[in-house]
Amino acid sequence: KWSQIMQKIIHDPRYQALKTVKERKRILEEYQEEMRIKESEERLQREKMSRKGYDELLESSDWLTEKTKWLEFRDKVEDDERFKAVESDRDRRDFFYDYIDDLAEKARERRKQNRKENMEKLRLHLTSEDCKWMTVDTTWRDAKDNKIDECPGAKELDKSDVIRVFDDIIKDLREEERERKAREKEQRKKLERKLRDAFREMLNEKILLGSFHSKSDWEDARETFAEDPRFTEFAALKKAKITPEDVFEDFATDIDDRIHSPKKQVKSAVKSTFGAVSADAKIEELEKAIENRDEIKDLDAEDVKISLFEILAKAKYKQVEREKKRKRYLKDLDKDFRKYLARGYADNMKELREASLEDAVKKCSSKMSSSSAYTKLEKEKVQEIFLSIRDELTGKKTGKTMDVEEKGDEKKKKRKRDSEDEDDESEGSVDDEDDTGKKKKKKKKEKESKKKKKKRRKRDDSNSEDD
Repeated sequence: KWSQIMQKIIHDPRYQALKTVKERKRILEEYQEEMRIKESEERLQREKMSRKGYDELLESSDWLTEKTKWLEFRDKVEDDERFKAVESDRDRRDFFYDYIDDLAEKARERRKQNRKENMEKLRLHLTSEDCKWMTVDTTWRDAKDNKIDECPGAKELDKSDVIRVFDDIIKDLREEERERKAREKEQRKKLERKLRDAFREMLNEKILLGSFHSKSDWEDARETFAEDPRFTEFAALKKAKITPEDVFEDFATDIDDRIHSPKKQVKSAVKSTFGAVSADAKIEELEKAIENRDEIKDLDAEDVKISLFEILAKAKYKQVEREKKRKRYLKDLDKDFRKYLARGYADNMKELREASLEDAVKKCSSKMSSSSAYTKLEKEKVQEIFLSIRDELTGKKTGKTMDVEEKGDEKKKKRKRDSEDEDDESEGSVDDEDDTGKKKKKKKKEKESKKKKKKRRKRDDSNSEDD
């Protein structure tokens, strides 16, 4: 304090150098402040040097570990000057534990780094060519059977870390497998779409050439493009969601819907020009004949051409059906004549030799005269068949008639023939109107079925494109 210091320096001549007490106090305070700063700096320097020496002591004690206790360390180094340089025992202990914490942190980091390196070493080994047994389907039991715990890096790791590496690899393999399948699926979709579009383009080309029409069956149409690469490549695609037949049915339905209205106008123009179209008519002649008709002037040229092909195809179809029906009538009439004539004249074949067609029909059965085969065929053809069967049965050409034994055989078979008559009555003959009605119903049913299938396929196709 000022009072204490003043008593000690008041007699010093230098005390009198300053004239006022206030000035003397100010100089004292400045001196005291300087000394405090100097002492603080010296103390900090000493503490710094003592801490440095203490740290060197700790670092030179290579026997220290993160588990070393304070008392053990103190007992071993308490005589060391570097230990004594730190005056506070608390500071010594704090410095010691700071160092131990650093050692523990470094040990943890070292273990962590070693674990990371060993796990990476194990991963590299398991994904190398040396471990071909490691696949997406490998189980932990399989890995143990292949001695995964003896692989590089595995011995230095805990079992849980080895399992973690194994699980991570399997997870990556499964993800790669999913990505690969997704890529293949997408590529397959693109390829299928490309082949499907090419096939549909081919169908459009073929229908404009008249190779088939919208009412054609798949089997018949396929013969017209069976060798075309655009069909063979599409047909060779395995497990395709949409088959060539599906595309054809959709295309045929689209064409049928597309030309539904234009075909009526083309039919009107053809009917006005030709009346009925013959099966041997040429498409070029039909086109040229109706090209200036008012009914088709606003129609698309392709629609007109496709409609003409369909009209011509229908004419050919009707001709074929008429020929089939005529052949069936001829066959049925031949069968009826043989059956009824042989039965009606079984007892007197000589009478049949002189009988006319009308007499034979009256004598045999009214069923024969009311059958479709008898009524639909030309009278000349009926007469020709009758004469041929009559001559055959009476033996005019060979000069022989049916003998007694043959007549006996005929009588023995009477019951069987009577049962056949009953079957004939139940079956009857199917006339033209019945055939036409059944075919119309069948076509209508097939058309509805095709439309349902087409809607379903379009919905599936749109879903696959969205995916």
